[in-house]
Amino acid sequence: MQKKDIKAWLRIVEAIIAILIVMGVVLVVLSRQNYGFDADERIYETQRQVLNIISKNNGLRTYVLTGNNAEINNAISDMVPTTWNYTVEICELDSICSSVLTPNDKEVYVTEIVITSTLDDYGPKKLRFFVW
Repeated sequence: MQKKDIKAWLRIVEAIIAILIVMGVVLVVLSRQNYGFDADERIYETQRQVLNIISKNNGLRTYVLTGNNAEINNAISDMVPTTWNYTVEICELDSICSSVLTPNDKEVYVTEIVITSTLDDYGPKKLRFFVW
C-alpha cells in the first residue's frame, strides 16, 4: 500500500470515530430529558377535576353533605379511568379522614375538597379522594 492510501484510511476511521462520539453524546443527553410525561401530576389533575365537578353539581353535593359514599363512588366511577383503584371518604372538617381501604404497598394519591351548605341544612363536610 502506498502512504497516501494509509493516510486516507486513517482519516476515514477518525471521521467514523468522531461521528460515533457525537452520536453517543446526543443519545445520552436525549435519554436524560423528561418529555413532560408526569403521571403524578396527571393523576392529581384528574382528581381535582373530579372533585370540582362534584362541588358544582347540586345532587352530588347533597350526597356528600348527607354522607352517601355509595352514590359518590358511582358518580366517580364514570369520571375516572377504569384502571384506577380508588375510594372516597366523607368526614367532618376537624377529623383526620383516613381510609382503611388504601393499600400499604402502593403509591396512594390523595386530594380533598370541602363541601359546604347553609349551617341550618347541613354542616360542612370534607371529601377525600384516594387513588392508587
